Amino acid sequence: MLTVKTFSNSVIAGVTGSEATRQNLISAIINQVVNRPADGVNIDFEGGGSSSNFTTFMSELQNGLNTRAAGRSYLTVDAYASAGQGGTLWDLASLWHDVDAIDLMGYGFAPCTSGHSGPTAPMGGCWYNVTQAVSDYMNKYGVPGDHLLLGVPYYGYKWSVNSVSSGGQDAVVSSIPDSADTYSGALSDFSCALQLQQHWDSTFQEPWASWYSPSAGDPCGGNYGTYRELYYDNAQSLGLKYDLVNNRGLRGIAIWALGYDSGSSDLWNEISAKFTVTKFPPFKPKGVGSPSATVLPDGSQQLVFWRGYSNHLFEGWYSGGYWHGPIDLTGQLGPSAILQSAPSVAVTPDGSTQTVFWQGPAN
Repeated sequence: MLTVKTFSNSVIAGVTGSEATRQNLISAIINQVVNRPADGVNIDFEGGGSSSNFTTFMSELQNGLNTRAAGRSYLTVDAYASAGQGGTLWDLASLWHDVDAIDLMGYGFAPCTSGHSGPTAPMGGCWYNVTQAVSDYMNKYGVPGDHLLLGVPYYGYKWSVNSVSSGGQDAVVSSIPDSADTYSGALSDFSCALQLQQHWDSTFQEPWASWYSPSAGDPCGGNYGTYRELYYDNAQSLGLKYDLVNNRGLRGIAIWALGYDSGSSDLWNEISAKFTVTKFPPFKPKGVGSPSATVLPDGSQQLVFWRGYSNHLFEGWYSGGYWHGPIDLTGQLGPSAILQSAPSVAVTPDGSTQTVFWQGPAN
């Protein structure tokens, strides 16, 4: 899938703020999808802006993909966990209708107390948490489980602190900035850390660790002259997030980021233990109405035609063990294929020709 990304408020406003700029961007995206080719698109716009303009952009992108890139139109959008609290770029109640899935980025939470260390992706407690975000997406904004991916972190954050308490979340040394630590980086830290202590927070359902970094001769190379505190996710904490995915019937997971666990199989083993993975997204055509179906004489394919959104004629077919399409045939055939009735379909006895009939715009 092609990811289209900006973290700039001004860019978001610029490319979604008018019909002309939206269509320019959509055309550029679809050209890449078709020519590469790709299976679909992920939109990763992070920041603020007009939720109305952004929703219109996503709706028009979905329609453009269905029309010009049939079979390559799998569309996802990334959204902050805090969008469940409202007041952001993402109008969740409207947005889910225009995508195959929303990726709830269940990580990057600010510490529970400003100026202190804290959990990266807490399942409970804190000012907000992953469990509450999933509930808000589904209950407050009506996002169905099959349209929701839970984004999980393969990383954490570490801070310098003057002392380590039994409960963690200690005051940080403000002159030393925090830093991200990949899962493989955390394992590397543990292999060299002095006075290493590893902990589990039962409220956050997330591990944390502490160690001492001397001002000189630090075997990990930091030489901070402080204690270090790291909050991160491991197989145990990710497994609890995967239980949430299964219990709430979500579509699946997304990972930030692939490769952050390089050199270890722990996290992938947890995926294997919790999920059955399929290679193809479920066949979920939008706005299905008035279907007509037939089977090729040799039984090799099932063919289905239906009247979809804007009274367009759509086709999907089943062969080789999974569904293909859907294809927006109206987008290919033109205005005469605007349906005023249900389609009717048949196949010639030798299987060489499909025939489809419908009542057109002028009856």
